[in-house]
Amino acid sequence: MEQEKHYRHELKYAIPYADYQAMRRRLAKVMKTDPHTDENGLYQIRSIYFDNSDNKALREKEDGIGKRENRPDGVRDGSV
Repeated sequence: MEQEKHYRHELKYAIPYADYQAMRRRLAKVMKTDPHTDENGLYQIRSIYFDNSDNKALREKEDGIGKRENRPDGVRDGSV
């Protein structure tokens, strides 16, 4: 019997900028900065991939298929 997969779902909320700043200060005391960010703590977007309605790309990745069909949007400079 195949085990049911559970996918992550994100909920995003807008918060006041002052709350964001307070949260960053509090979290900075207990978390390490990701070494892959730039000097401002931001990531450069190298490419964006889109999936189809059946989540084919996600399923292929989870199934370990080595050569998958990728459709990058062509953005390479992080200007999205």
